[in-house]
Amino acid sequence: MKTSKSQNRFTLIAAVVLLISALLIIISIPSINSYRRSIASRLVASSKNQKDIKKQLNLLEQAHLMDSQNTEATDNLVNFWLDRGEVNRAINVYKSSKNPDYDKIGNLALEAQDYSKALSYFKKSTAGRETSTSLVGESEAQFNLGHNSEGCSKAVSASKLGLSNQAAKSALQVCIILDPTQSEAASLVPKLTMSGDREQGYFLLANKIFKVGESKLSSVADKSANDWLTLCKLSAARGAIDESIVRCTEGYKLNSSNTLLNSELQKLYDLKSVPSQSNEFANKLKQLQFLDYR
Repeated sequence: MKTSKSQNRFTLIAAVVLLISALLIIISIPSINSYRRSIASRLVASSKNQKDIKKQLNLLEQAHLMDSQNTEATDNLVNFWLDRGEVNRAINVYKSSKNPDYDKIGNLALEAQDYSKALSYFKKSTAGRETSTSLVGESEAQFNLGHNSEGCSKAVSASKLGLSNQAAKSALQVCIILDPTQSEAASLVPKLTMSGDREQGYFLLANKIFKVGESKLSSVADKSANDWLTLCKLSAARGAIDESIVRCTEGYKLNSSNTLLNSELQKLYDLKSVPSQSNEFANKLKQLQFLDYR
């Protein structure tokens, strides 16, 4: 009997100790998470002062590893890859999170003009919980794939879910431009009055309808330096660096004092590993910034 009582007492003490330990762990979790966020934020801050690219990347990767749920750490690592045209690496950063934001991933694929991949990510988002945002994403991907009827259907559904969602309203207006026969879409929003391909092109591009938007802007006969810059960035986004350089150069011929064109050409020649050309535009950029300062 004494042995049985001793065993019971020991079991009870052990259970109490385990319970207290579990409670202490639960209580300490917020402090641990706060500490991890603090370290991640410091690593991100250090990366911004780091001129060595490899060291900068190492700091950002450490920050993301320290706290993959930290929006600051994740977004800075994503932007590091996007600045270098590495969209797939940026997507992989978002996908490595515990709960990936498929709307964000879909938008990255859309910006890279990989429309089939974008559609698959938006569908994953919609499968989890249908929202006006995910449905707008699906509509944008469908429009870019040339599936106007499907795109219009998703735009109508998005509008009904979020009546005040401006993106949903814009998707309906895109629908009307691409397929004027869509009566339901036309009944939900006022038709826009636009003059010419340039205005329509910029409206479509602003709403991530890159394929048709680019086509309309490309067809403009009297393109400005800023038109060429827009086309240049579209080429770069899909990895067509040589085409991008040609387009930016056309804009540069029209306005060599355009700081955005000089900056873009510097970045493009960096990506092409042509330091002489990159330095030429970097120096021109410094001169322009100095003149603006004066």
